[in-house]
Amino acid sequence: MMEAEEAMKEEREKRLRPADILEAMKSDAPVFVGFSERGPVGEPVEIKRWGQYIVKFGTMRKSGFLATSSRGFFINGGGRFYVLNLGERPVEVEEAAARYSEGLAALDALEDIPFIIAPGEHEPEVHGAILEYCERRGTYAILDGPEELIERQPQQEEGTEGEAAGQPAEEGAVEEEEERYENMPKVSSERGLVVFPWIYLKDRVLGNFYIPPTGHVAGILCRLYGSGERPEYSTIEGTVLLRYKFSPEDIGLYSPRGISFLRYPTKHPGLMLYE
Repeated sequence: MMEAEEAMKEEREKRLRPADILEAMKSDAPVFVGFSERGPVGEPVEIKRWGQYIVKFGTMRKSGFLATSSRGFFINGGGRFYVLNLGERPVEVEEAAARYSEGLAALDALEDIPFIIAPGEHEPEVHGAILEYCERRGTYAILDGPEELIERQPQQEEGTEGEAAGQPAEEGAVEEEEERYENMPKVSSERGLVVFPWIYLKDRVLGNFYIPPTGHVAGILCRLYGSGERPEYSTIEGTVLLRYKFSPEDIGLYSPRGISFLRYPTKHPGLMLYE
C-alpha cells in the first residue's frame, strides 16, 4: 500500500501543469483547432477580436465550441489566437482523428505555438493525434474531458463452489477507485494535460449551458504571459458553476492521470485551477 501511495505521489509531482505551460510560453498566441462549416479551411487565421471571429467563422450554429471557447478566451483577458478550421465535422471519431493528423501540418508555418486547444474534443483518438503533433513540434496541448462521466457498474461474479457471489471482500482488499468511471480522461504524454470538468456558460450573447473550459483557461494563461504571476488563483470569468464538484481526495486520486481540476476555492472568489 505504501509503495502504491508513493508511486501516485511521484506521478502527481511530475505531471504537466498549466503553470508549467505558462512558464514555457514564448508567445501569447495559441492555436484553436476544430471544425466549422464557415470560414477558411486548412490555414491558420489570426483572430484579435470576438467580432472578427464571428465574421470569419460564425456562432455556435456554424462552429460549435470553437465559438464559445473564443468568447471565453477574450473574456478572460486573452489578446489574440489562431484558428485552424478543419472543415465540416465527420461523423466517425476515427475520421475526425485522421483529419486532425493531416490538418495540423498546416501549423508548421507558425514559428512559435505556445499551446494548442481543440475545444470539446475528448476522444482518445483525437487527443492522440494532437499530442503526436505537439511532441514533434515541442509545444503543448490543453485538452478537454467529456461533459458527462459514466459511472462503471459493479460486476457481480457468479458464485463458485463453497463461495457465494456478493460476499464481503477479503480483509485487506481495496477497491480500485480509478475504475469508478468508465471515461475519466487520461493523458500519458508529457506534452499535454486535461482541464476538467466542464463549466456553465452564462452569456447574454451565446446563452446558458455547459461548455468545455479550455478556451477560458487559455485566455487566463495568455493574460498572465510575461507578468510573472501564476494561474492558481485566477478567477475564471464568464462562468459560475462546475459540471462536477470533486473532493480533495478525488483530485489527489485522479490528478496523476494528467488532469488539472477546476474547483471552487475556499478563500478566493470565482473558480480556480487546482495545481
